[in-house]
Amino acid sequence: MRVLLCIAHYFPVSGERHAIEGSSQDGLEKRKEIVVSCIRQWSSLLAEHEFLLGSEGDLSEGVNNVVVKRPAEIHGDVFLCTNQDNHVFHGERVVNFKSAQERLGHARHLPYLCRRVFMEYRDRYDLFVYAEDDTVALDPEFFRKILDFYAEFGDRYLLLPNRYELFSGRSFKVYLENDSPEGYRVASPEPGPDRLTTRRGAELARTDSPYVGFYAVTRAQLRDWSAMPAFRVPTTDFNANDLEQAMVPMLGRRPIYRPSRRNMAHLEVHHVPNRACHARVPRTRLIASIEGRDA
Repeated sequence: MRVLLCIAHYFPVSGERHAIEGSSQDGLEKRKEIVVSCIRQWSSLLAEHEFLLGSEGDLSEGVNNVVVKRPAEIHGDVFLCTNQDNHVFHGERVVNFKSAQERLGHARHLPYLCRRVFMEYRDRYDLFVYAEDDTVALDPEFFRKILDFYAEFGDRYLLLPNRYELFSGRSFKVYLENDSPEGYRVASPEPGPDRLTTRRGAELARTDSPYVGFYAVTRAQLRDWSAMPAFRVPTTDFNANDLEQAMVPMLGRRPIYRPSRRNMAHLEVHHVPNRACHARVPRTRLIASIEGRDA
């Protein structure tokens, strides 16, 4: 099974920075560290081979002279989609990825460049994945779980992971996706149960709060989505801004599921900057909760 992952990457190298844009709040070196680490991790999950390292002799000698190469059943390619020169990779090749560049247009439309890449290579891959540049999965079974979902339930439903951050020095997990505000919810008109249970026993809950900075669609879903007017440009019939719209697969036309609160870690991605949970209000309330007192 082949996976095409497109990452929308933006870092303003000059001009005004906006506090509302997460990519603008970090310095160049910090942002580069985050983006590079995410791309490397994604690349490792999609590598064509994995290797076993061992030794034929005495382990005390510390010589690993045996290398066994094994093919990966699930593998693919990583594309980095950028806007003009607004990125962190100037004059260097830090990690292995392919690239597509938008010379014109607004940076908020980079996710639509990702979709154009999907369409260009639609016959070469089985799964088409979008991720923001600071969001990554650590689970080696991540793509297997997604592909298993579509093999089990078909293309009539969509699957999203939960998104989390790590809070403070003890690294408590903080899941970000509670219910979205009323005006930002995306309710599919299509029928579907409130809960699904996979063959592995994972419970998935239907959601109308789909903003996780990530989606994965099958080739058949991509074909149907590409026929919708809002596939190539944002729609004005949606309360969310262009970037928020871009997170929603098929603009919510099909029922969307993600792991329920009973097993939130079944499928998850890490928002690496951990910025949301360290803002003043949630930080105060999280500390109070950890210490067992009222905020």
